[in-house]
Amino acid sequence: MSKIILVEQLVSFRIRYAIELADDAPKEWAEETVIDGETSDVSDFSAVHIGDQVISSRQITEEEYLKLFDEDNDYLYELTDERKKEFIYKENNG
Repeated sequence: MSKIILVEQLVSFRIRYAIELADDAPKEWAEETVIDGETSDVSDFSAVHIGDQVISSRQITEEEYLKLFDEDNDYLYELTDERKKEFIYKENNG
């Protein structure tokens, strides 16, 4: 008999961007450009992993797993349930 444990993790990165603005432009314009994703031309020039932590874990049913999978991965809606279950990591406790 096996069970499915859903573990949710928060991962943090410090990401830096360099935005050139006119001298009279407020710095908030640069902040809004990064936060709003106004342009796909904005690239980060560095990223550092700050840390990660488990924020929750709980046992879920197969039905709950499939529902969450569909909610989180709507672009994979065409996959069969069997294919979706292949994303479950199987711990080898043998």
